[in-house]
Amino acid sequence: MPEQYAPERIRRRDVQELLCRVVVHANADYSKRFPDEMPCRITVVLNNGHTLTREMHDYPGFFTHPMSWDQACAKFTILAEPFTTADLRARLVTVIDELEWRRVDDLTQLLAEVRVPIPAEESNR
Repeated sequence: MPEQYAPERIRRRDVQELLCRVVVHANADYSKRFPDEMPCRITVVLNNGHTLTREMHDYPGFFTHPMSWDQACAKFTILAEPFTTADLRARLVTVIDELEWRRVDDLTQLLAEVRVPIPAEESNR
């Protein structure tokens, strides 16, 4: 899981203070554009009163803005690292890259090696 989603990070005072300053507004026009687009606008008001605004209609990985193979592999590495060894990740990437020519059990056998953490509440039973 990316560090920004770690519960201890979310509970930190600086993050909580920032979250209290975030305002979300629904935008009917944006909703109408979904699922062809994934529009959003972010406006940041600085302490000196200046505003910074960025609007986007998609994001890397959305079907209109696909990731390159290298980008997808980098994201996979970040997300899979806590649950896999470097060797297992490399073997998974190879099998996925060759999926059209591989047997399904080539992939499922590798997936069986993934370490799934047991949530704390389950391990105390």
